[in-house]
Amino acid sequence: TIQTAPTTIVRFYLAKVTYRVTFNISDGTNPITGAEVYINNHRYAANLSGRVAVGGLEYGSISYKVTAPRFDDVTGTVDVTANKTINVTMHAWPESLSQEGNQAVKVFPNPCQDQLTIAHVSGAEITVYSHLGQRVGQWQVTEENLSISTTSYAPGLYFIQIVKGTESLVKKVVIE
Repeated sequence: TIQTAPTTIVRFYLAKVTYRVTFNISDGTNPITGAEVYINNHRYAANLSGRVAVGGLEYGSISYKVTAPRFDDVTGTVDVTANKTINVTMHAWPESLSQEGNQAVKVFPNPCQDQLTIAHVSGAEITVYSHLGQRVGQWQVTEENLSISTTSYAPGLYFIQIVKGTESLVKKVVIE
């Protein structure tokens, strides 16, 4: 007869390791309480200290976008290899154009693919420039919002100049 030793099966379960990224959002001096962080199509609102903590992030590189009323959007990428803190400084729009009738001028979506909307610009002149400074479009706006088809624009960085009276505001837009 042949004797066999008992077999022992050992199972290992690996726990998924996740990390937290904390965003401290300010204007360089004061926290921005109305800010929002977008990661993987999820929105996270800043607390009263201008802080957003996003947990459950897996190892790897993630892109984020930080928005706040009357501030330029901030985009970036962070390598998630441990718990991290990102300090985000946002730049305010000039008060006169950003507060037009208590409505902030807004350019969205950014980045865009087919259509770009510029909101709260009635009475303004809008000019779109390529990254080389070439004018690629210009409009006199009589409505509250302007929608621009971007299907004929090459992918890249563009500058949107908004002029109303003697005041001017320039926004950056990425067209994909």
